[in-house]
Parts: sequence; structure tokens; C-alpha cells
Amino acid sequence: MQKLPDSICELRHLGYLNLSGCPGLLTHPESLGHLVNLSHIDLSGCSGLANLPESFGDLTKLLHVNLSRCRGLKNLPDSFRNLTSLIHLDLSFWSCFEIIQTALGGLTSLRHLNLSHPCCYLAQHRSHLQGLKDVMGKLTKLRYLNLSMFLNPIFYYQSEDENHKYIQSCISSLSSLEHLDLSHNIFLSYLPGSPGKLSNLHTLDLSGCIRLKKIYGWMGEIQSLKLNKCQGMESCVYAVHSDDSSSSSLVQLEHVNCQELEIRCLEKVKSMDEAQMIMMAEKRKVERLKLCWTIGSQGQGSVDGNALLGGLQPPESLKCLELHGYNGEILPSWWRKSPCHLLHLVELTMEDFPRCRSIPPLLALLPNLQKIILRRMTGIRRIDLNGKHRAT
Repeated sequence: MQKLPDSICELRHLGYLNLSGCPGLLTHPESLGHLVNLSHIDLSGCSGLANLPESFGDLTKLLHVNLSRCRGLKNLPDSFRNLTSLIHLDLSFWSCFEIIQTALGGLTSLRHLNLSHPCCYLAQHRSHLQGLKDVMGKLTKLRYLNLSMFLNPIFYYQSEDENHKYIQSCISSLSSLEHLDLSHNIFLSYLPGSPGKLSNLHTLDLSGCIRLKKIYGWMGEIQSLKLNKCQGMESCVYAVHSDDSSSSSLVQLEHVNCQELEIRCLEKVKSMDEAQMIMMAEKRKVERLKLCWTIGSQGQGSVDGNALLGGLQPPESLKCLELHGYNGEILPSWWRKSPCHLLHLVELTMEDFPRCRSIPPLLALLPNLQKIILRRMTGIRRIDLNGKHRAT
């Protein structure tokens, strides 16, 4: 079938039209706009479709439009912006760049937008893609936004600072957003310093972002956020968040496995189950680990500091460990057993331990340790470095 028969446009009460998987379909009748009660149209896989009639914008009751894999569709009609009731638009594997800003400009009711996998990377299309940031910032009802691979043809030619500003312009005002897919954007190096108004975000997909190095501020500020695996990430600074619920946000770290990991506000952890769920000892990529309790929070946490630190046993790969604000009287058992599993540890920092009274024989337990920093250890009465007590 190369063309829909004109007679189909006489079905004035038609509400659902599925033409998916018709690669031979080349055009639609201009009278398509007569289907005024149409709420759902699926044209996915109509790769031969060259255009949509201008009357497409008369289908003002449309709620769902699927134009995925319509590779032959080079542009959308100007009237497309009239679909103000549209809540679901799928343009994945798309090529219709030239009028995309105008077409999306009026779709203020959109909740689901898929712009993933643009299938053309010509230089003349780059300006159309760059301009989309100004449009997406107005789609404030969006709950799902898929930009998988979308940023590649833009970010390849821009500096890191320009890329940072672009992604911030795209998403900073999307206060209703729940799911953001940024996967396989291989030139994405870091995210904006704060998620801004994205308080409803629960899923952030960064899989395949092989150059992503740092995430700061996103996790912890958004308690229910789930971070999909990101193998290229080098460092993550994370602040535990909790409200009146029975759990904290620590479980967000379950899939985080990067070279440098800093966890703050550990006094907000609600149970040992949360510490066990993140499986710290299995994070083989972690080489630098910093664990911090907020100064002055001693005794305020739901979990005993000694038990929590015991549940956060570092991986054997660790080279540098920092502990700040620990409120236990002794260090957990994984420190004291011989031989200690931290055979690669070369640097250790302990700071603000108000209750800890003694230090285990660190040099005897940690054969490769080269540097020890001890600050504000007010409760220490002895330091046992080589297995011999030294008065303080």
C-alpha cells in the first residue's frame, strides 16, 4: 500500500488508527484532517512516508502520535503545533529536523516525549537540534523524556561548558519530570551541579555515557532517584537524604561503582539493611572512598556508627580511605582482623572522632600504608601503630 484511500477519511467517528509497519506507504490524503475524533495514530515503521498533510494539525483531539522509525519524514507540517491536546509523542529514530522547533512549540500538554536516536548527523541539522533546548524548557508537563543519543551530534562540536549549559537549559524547568533517559550520549562529560526543580524525578538512565566523569548534587537531593549503570563515571559525591519515612536515600548507590566515591550525612541512614543493599565491598572500581558523618550529629542517627561503618566495609581494591565525624568508640571488626583485607591501602585519613579511644596497629595490619593523617581525635588515649602502644 503506497497511499491511504480517500474513503478512509469519511470515518468521522474513528478514534484509533494503526498503520505501523507499512514501509511502502508514501503519503496520506489531504483530507486526513476530517478524522476529527481521532485520538491515537500509530505510523511507526512507515519508513517510506515522505510527508504529512497540512490538515494533520486539524486532528486536535489527538492524544497519542507514534512516528518512530519514519526515516523518510524530513519535516512536520506547520500545523503540527496545533495539536495542543497531545500527551504522547514518539519521534525516535527520526529525521524530521528542519521544522522540529516550530512543531513542538505548541505541544504544552505533552507528558511523554521520545527524541532518541536521531538518524541523521548532517552539519546543517545541528542548528535545528541546538534550538530544541528553547522549546523543551516550555514543556513543563513532561513526565518522560528520552534523549538517548540525541546529544551526540551537538556535543561533538561544543566545549564542555557549552554542553553543560545546553543540558541545563533543556531540563532545568521540567518540574513534573519523572523519567529522564540520557543514555548513550558518549560526549556527555558531566551533569549540571544541581537537578534544579526536578523534585519528581525517580529514574535517570546514564547507561552508555562512557565519558561521564562526575555526578554532583543529583543524588541525595532527589531521594527516590534510581541511577542506571554508568560504566564511565569516575567520581560521585553523594549526600544521604531522609524524610519522615522508614528509609533513607542511601540505596541509590546500589549501582554506583566509580573510582572516587564520597558519601556524606551518614547519620541519616535509617537501617543496616540500607548499608547492606549497596554492597560496598563488591564495588571493585572504587579506589578512593570518603565516608562522612555531619559534625555535631553524634547520637542523632538511627543506626549506631560502629555498626554502620562495619556494614560499609570497603572493597579490596581501595587505595585511599577517609573517615570524617565517626562517633564510635572503637573501629569495626574489619579493621582489627589479621590479615586485613585492605592490602592495597596506601593513604588513610581519620578526622573528628569524638569518642574513639584507641587506634588499632595500622602499620601492622596495612602493610602498604604510606600516609596517615589523624586530626581532632579528642578521645584518643593511645595510638597502636606497630603493635606497640604509644601514649598521646
